[in-house]
Amino acid sequence: MPQFAANLSMLFTEAPFIERFGLAHAAGFKGVEFLFPYAFDTDDINERLQRHQLQLVLHNLPPGDWQAGERGMACDPRRFDEFQDSVGLALEYARELGTPRVHCMAGILPGGLAPERAREAYLRALQYAADQFAPHGIDVLIEPINHFDIPGYFLRHSRQALDIIGDAARPNLFLQYDIYHMQRMEGELANTIRACLPNIRHMQLADTPGATNRAPARSTTLTCSACSTNSLTQAGSVANTCPAHGPKTAWPGSPPTFAPDLCAGANAPAAPRCKMVSAARGDPS
Repeated sequence: MPQFAANLSMLFTEAPFIERFGLAHAAGFKGVEFLFPYAFDTDDINERLQRHQLQLVLHNLPPGDWQAGERGMACDPRRFDEFQDSVGLALEYARELGTPRVHCMAGILPGGLAPERAREAYLRALQYAADQFAPHGIDVLIEPINHFDIPGYFLRHSRQALDIIGDAARPNLFLQYDIYHMQRMEGELANTIRACLPNIRHMQLADTPGATNRAPARSTTLTCSACSTNSLTQAGSVANTCPAHGPKTAWPGSPPTFAPDLCAGANAPAAPRCKMVSAARGDPS
């Protein structure tokens, strides 16, 4: 059964990060993810996970200098040594936190570097990362990201990601599929999800900018959500975490659809209103 988790980097941001675990639990979530744990001690994070009976389902590898605009380094052949160090740090955190999968950001295409050369560097980096995580039963994920939010990001399309996964030829390398990013880049979400599903190990849900209570119909969130849950199993329960509403949970075994206000409340801002994540395969019940 699909398991839904809250992205603590994007939800409950009215509270300090370390307090968001309790808010996720209060909203009915059993799992959480976040971008980067490295500013915190693993003991502190584990204490919050255990206190609130939460499973950490995903975090990212270090992205380089985030404040300076870096979004990963895997496609830059000049930074392979630094990338190796980042894998070591991510593996240390993942093992101590019990994280079953990590996301490796591709990075922004360096100026003057041919895309073909960047692809070679990216493949080498992914193969190295997958080989390091595999003995510990940890999957490595890659995620296409739209070029409106991150101009120049190397990995932009689902087909591109599937080709890289195939060429890397590592059994623990999979796709992280973000409905928000792929709606902006590709559309055709229902058909694309069906085609990608064998390679997907984690899905992310968020509505497109300018969200209103009419947004799900425009962005086909309802349709693609039904498609993805139907492709796996009958829908379970999903919590509404929009700040304007209290927790709302679908009844167990209900049809695989979402309430219209799930990702967009009546007073939703221009940025994505609600971001949830669902690990498509392999999460504990």
